[in-house]
Amino acid sequence: MKPNSKSSTQADSQRLDTWLWASRFYKSRKLATEAIKGGHIAVNTQRAKPSKLVKIQDQVRIRKFPQTYIVSIESLSNKRLSAPLAAEMYKETDSSKIEREEKNLLMKAQRAGIRYDRQKPDKRDRQKMLDVKNQQPD
Repeated sequence: MKPNSKSSTQADSQRLDTWLWASRFYKSRKLATEAIKGGHIAVNTQRAKPSKLVKIQDQVRIRKFPQTYIVSIESLSNKRLSAPLAAEMYKETDSSKIEREEKNLLMKAQRAGIRYDRQKPDKRDRQKMLDVKNQQPD
């Protein structure tokens, strides 16, 4: 029997959309594919396609509004793992963690002053909330 060269490539590389799904950044491969095609995912600072093969130590930038994650791939898996095991598949950079925490604090501070007496905000109030959410820090 001939050795299958594909099995050796699978051991050291994996499709990007499958990795995003297995590492639990997206609930399905379809959502991961749509994010990649939409330009929300970059591998080693370059825009990628869903079929791009990623390797261990590749750097992936994932933009999930309003957060941005910059992670380094630590391991590969074709199966969707439990959350604790999936978190071990990547390592987030320190600058990415700090930036996300600062953005979370800023958004929390902006929401602190908004109060609603009604059960559900009307169209005007929802627009105000979106304006606050979309403001960029100076």
